[in-house]
Amino acid sequence: MATRQQFATEAPELAALVRARLEAARRHVLATVRKDGSPRVSGTEVDFYGPDLVLGSMWLARKA
Repeated sequence: MATRQQFATEAPELAALVRARLEAARRHVLATVRKDGSPRVSGTEVDFYGPDLVLGSMWLARKA
């Protein structure tokens, strides 16, 4: 998996659009799939810390 920095280097225009969209609002909706294949939708916060993109969620919540 590419890092956010690699993404920004290899596709700077798309990376700028994504960053602008994520910075336009504090809260976002993250859609994932549970182990059994059913969908899950969670509220989350997104922040940029230097080269890193950080997703905030509840402690011990599975998002991977």
